[in-house]
Amino acid sequence: MRHTSGLTYGGRGTTAVHRLYPTSSDVAGASLTAVEFLDRLEAIPLLFQPGTV
Repeated sequence: MRHTSGLTYGGRGTTAVHRLYPTSSDVAGASLTAVEFLDRLEAIPLLFQPGTV
């Protein structure tokens, strides 16, 4: 199975897009509500087009 949504994880890469994502889901979960987290995700670009490999 592959994760091909285009979402990435902050702290796991060195691109400009990686730096826009929360560094940890634990940190994001402790400091953001679900709505705030989703609002933040929808405002930043995907690392690649969904479904591409």
